[in-house]
Amino acid sequence: MVVKKTDEQKCGEMGSFIHERPITDLSARLVAERASMAILVTGDTLGRGSQEWGESLIKNFFQTLAQKEPLPQYIIF
Repeated sequence: MVVKKTDEQKCGEMGSFIHERPITDLSARLVAERASMAILVTGDTLGRGSQEWGESLIKNFFQTLAQKEPLPQYIIF
């Protein structure tokens, strides 16, 4: 995938700008970054609110994570 937009676009009233640069091999870069990723798990649920929803979310997060390659280098509990 190649993105060729190089124009700056004004974003909102605060005057912040988005600058898009060409990226030649985004997927390879993301795979390399994910391979060196660490995940810190600080509880048995994900998010705040309902205990049941939080347990379901963290379960689904790890099921989805296990289906993707490469896996994170570290998962810290």
